[in-house]
Amino acid sequence: MKALHLLIPAAFLIPLGCTSSPRSQDMVRRSTAAVTRTVASNLKGAALGIRDGLQHDPKNDPVDVNKSSSEALRTLPGVTAAMAQRIIENRPYKKPSDLVRRHIVPKSVYGQINSRLIAH
Repeated sequence: MKALHLLIPAAFLIPLGCTSSPRSQDMVRRSTAAVTRTVASNLKGAALGIRDGLQHDPKNDPVDVNKSSSEALRTLPGVTAAMAQRIIENRPYKKPSDLVRRHIVPKSVYGQINSRLIAH
């Protein structure tokens, strides 16, 4: 019976002894390196986001062709007061390209501002 008490714990301990500690340390090292790379990448992204937030330029904010005021529309390059008024008078738009399709804004002006336009 005493032998049985000694064999049962040994059956559980033998597999643990088969794992060499350098291999285990190597696995920990690789795992730690992978996590560190991920954290470093996330920190870099966060730092860039903080920088962008601190350097926020409202001139780059999106302009909604369906909701923006005449003043906001006139902040877009090439948009005159008359164009802004036509944009407002011809609302709603399904998408910003409707401005060109419906002859509200010339293609040359639209090419300068399309990256900042949204239509909600």
